[in-house]
Amino acid sequence: MKKLFKVLGALAIVLMLGACPVDDENDDVDNPFDIDYTSYNANAGILVRNYTNQKLVAFKGNLDESYILGGIPANAQNHALKKDPLLFDKTEGFPLILITEEQYEANKDNLQTLESAPFTRVYVFFNKNGDNNVVYSISDKLGGEYKLRIQNTSPYDVELRDGGINGPTIGYAVKGIVVTELRVAHGNLNVFPVFQRYNGFRDTLDTMIPYGAADAQGNNFPWFQPLVFNEQNNDQTFNVSEALASITEQKLGVAWLSVNNQTTGAVHVKMGNTVLTTASGESYFSASSNKVIQVNMPSVGSGDKLRYADAITLNTYAVGPEAFEAAIETTDGQTTFELETDKMYVVTVTGNVNQRNIKAVIDLEQAVPINFDNPQS
Repeated sequence: MKKLFKVLGALAIVLMLGACPVDDENDDVDNPFDIDYTSYNANAGILVRNYTNQKLVAFKGNLDESYILGGIPANAQNHALKKDPLLFDKTEGFPLILITEEQYEANKDNLQTLESAPFTRVYVFFNKNGDNNVVYSISDKLGGEYKLRIQNTSPYDVELRDGGINGPTIGYAVKGIVVTELRVAHGNLNVFPVFQRYNGFRDTLDTMIPYGAADAQGNNFPWFQPLVFNEQNNDQTFNVSEALASITEQKLGVAWLSVNNQTTGAVHVKMGNTVLTTASGESYFSASSNKVIQVNMPSVGSGDKLRYADAITLNTYAVGPEAFEAAIETTDGQTTFELETDKMYVVTVTGNVNQRNIKAVIDLEQAVPINFDNPQS
């Protein structure tokens, strides 16, 4: 009988262990607060790289339990937050609010108290109809004992990046929240402001980079503010309005192709063998429609001196139905041409695919300068 009890006891333990859910990537994550730290690689909504040593809880734009997207383990690489159909129901950009697990446990009954002092915010974009392969990085400078206050009374949402315009995110300050308080580590911090938004009028992702004065060689570089945090400088403020007032130039770092489809059927735009899409994931444009395709300027330099080039040369772009695309050409028949940054170019597509006379012509002379302050420009 004793032997039987031992066998039954051992069997019960095995069954209990077998019943425990196993995380596909993070089964070693201790989770006492019912936060899901699973990386949903096959069903990803947003990808995050966490350079900090903090376990984070992610919210979609609102510090409320119903907006929790999941947990992010410390030092996680390409962690995939689950594409919950209730929260990821449309194409949109939004602030991803991140708090530590410790903050969550201490304030779970009144999370709104963290509205002005989250761990950080990151601006993210979800494409319901397309790929979501962008990895949003969180700076390892966060989570220290010193205070960085972002004062934002400007009309723009702003993201602060560490060490360059493509660096990991320090924080994101939403317009209307006068002060956002972050905790940062000891040491130096080069803060680069980047202004972002989803432009529903054009279906584009607009990013504006402020630039400072040109150097002796005539090159100008992204504006930034160097800060140091130590015992003598333990509480500092980054004033967004002052930053905007001190810049000499604003650049979007892209050009746009406004594709005017005057053919008898749908068309798409290809760069070499790659089909291009709008920000919301659309690729085919129906007859008598107009869609905007974004062309990113190449980067020049590196680190603090990384900037966007003033122009890009194109020679592999084509428009038309699948397998019958026509190379984009200028009004004088050239298929190699240059686009300048921050301008929109009209590409008029004509013809009938069954008559094999599809033609796509770009008008370089009538390019329209784009203004970040005017979403409809």
